[in-house]
Amino acid sequence: MPANFNEAINSLCLRLDLPRTVQHSDIVNLSIGEHAIHITAQPSQMVLMFCCIDSAKIIDSLSLLQLNLFDKNCLKPILSQDAHSNDWVLWSRQLLDHASDDSLYEQLELLSDFADKLVAGEC
Repeated sequence: MPANFNEAINSLCLRLDLPRTVQHSDIVNLSIGEHAIHITAQPSQMVLMFCCIDSAKIIDSLSLLQLNLFDKNCLKPILSQDAHSNDWVLWSRQLLDHASDDSLYEQLELLSDFADKLVAGEC
């Protein structure tokens, strides 16, 4: 289990065989497929992963928002719309203290896969 955020990110990058990307402020940016996945500690004891989705790809926002309902997988991504910019954000988070190499990888994979489906209009 990662002891802190930097250790968790380094472990994830090693597992993905990716070089650790440049960290701006407290956000780590990874390119996964055609998506920029941003990872930060927000709040401080959570690992938050998010990516922006082009609003042109969102066809039926009501049905997509209904996908946000409860799920037994707490790592399931949630689609939200920023109140100020109206940009769509896909995000998920987990407790840093409970994060493992496997759960971080699963969190990233679920986020990336769902982003791919959104962009392809498969949701």
